[in-house]
Amino acid sequence: MATQEVSFHSMGPFPYDDSLWSALKTTGQIFVGTAPTIPQNVIRLADLDTRIKTYSVEFTAVTSITILGSTHTIAKTDISVTLWDSSNPRLLIEAGSITIDQTTFDIVITFIDAQSGRVVLIG
Repeated sequence: MATQEVSFHSMGPFPYDDSLWSALKTTGQIFVGTAPTIPQNVIRLADLDTRIKTYSVEFTAVTSITILGSTHTIAKTDISVTLWDSSNPRLLIEAGSITIDQTTFDIVITFIDAQSGRVVLIG
């Protein structure tokens, strides 16, 4: 497994030696205190190339929006979909339905009445 450099920052009143942070490297596992004995208790760092992706797009006076998976490029089925209206400040909008295709990751959002605003995808 490759070694990746990671930065850690402390917000608490914890004494530490700054010189140790620059030498800290991990192969993807961090053990705090006693090493866990079962895999479920191991915290793994996410690979840098699998970071959370976002996508957003404006829409005007529509009752449905289709965003192709090939457009938003978030290849997951657990995508968070947030809808904002076009007012200032923006307010959340509730959709009539939101579907995510399990294969293509296409997202279809429908509204009961025509809406304008912005859709934000996080995944």
